[in-house]
Amino acid sequence: MDFNTYKEELAAKGFRVTGANEVISPAGEVVAGVGAYRTIYIRDGYVQDVVDGKVAVERARNAKGHFKSDDPATPEDESKKVVKTAQKKRRAVSKKKEG
Repeated sequence: MDFNTYKEELAAKGFRVTGANEVISPAGEVVAGVGAYRTIYIRDGYVQDVVDGKVAVERARNAKGHFKSDDPATPEDESKKVVKTAQKKRRAVSKKKEG
């Protein structure tokens, strides 16, 4: 697994992806990576949601629905926002009555 593919989603919450394919939390702890024998470990719920595809980065919009632009005077990027994607609801399978 290459965590660089999720770099944008992780950076939106302050996580960093290193060259050694590890994810560093904003507090400086290693929360995900590839261990010995290529085993993948993830110790953070947000990182797990990103890997599972439950989190996406979208363009931010204003009240009129137009895209927001980034303010260069601030260090964070206001033009993008992290959004949790909705899980698809599964219909319950009805059992046939025998009779």
